[in-house]
Amino acid sequence: MNLPKAPLGAVSAAILVALDSIWGTAELGATASIVGSVGVPFLAASVFVLCGTTVTFLQRYVEGDGWGASIAKGLACGILAGVPFPVMGTGAGAVLLGWAGINRLGGGKSEPPKMIEGSSRDQENKG
Repeated sequence: MNLPKAPLGAVSAAILVALDSIWGTAELGATASIVGSVGVPFLAASVFVLCGTTVTFLQRYVEGDGWGASIAKGLACGILAGVPFPVMGTGAGAVLLGWAGINRLGGGKSEPPKMIEGSSRDQENKG
C-alpha cells in the first residue's frame, strides 16, 4: 500500500507537536489562577507566531515548497499550536509525523526535496 507524500515535513510536524506539548502545560497552570488566565491569550498568540514562522521557513527551505504553500502550512500549524491546551496540535501533529515517518521508511511515494535557485547547494555544485 502506497501512501501519498505527506503534506508536512517530519521536522515541521515534530515542531508542531513539541511546541503544543511544551506550552500546553503552562497554559493549564495559567488557567488555574485569575492572574494567569489573563496571560493565556498572550501565550497562545506567541505560540501561534513561533510555530507559524518556524514551519513556514522549514517548509520553504528544507522541504522546497513554494512561498504560498509554505505560508499556508505555517498558518495552519500556527493555529493548531496556538489553540489553548495541548489537544489540536498534538493530535494533528502526531498523525502528520507518523505519515511523514512512513514515507521516509519507504512505505509511500517520496520525492527528493526540490532545489531552490540560489541556494548554497547550487553554488557549491557550480563551483
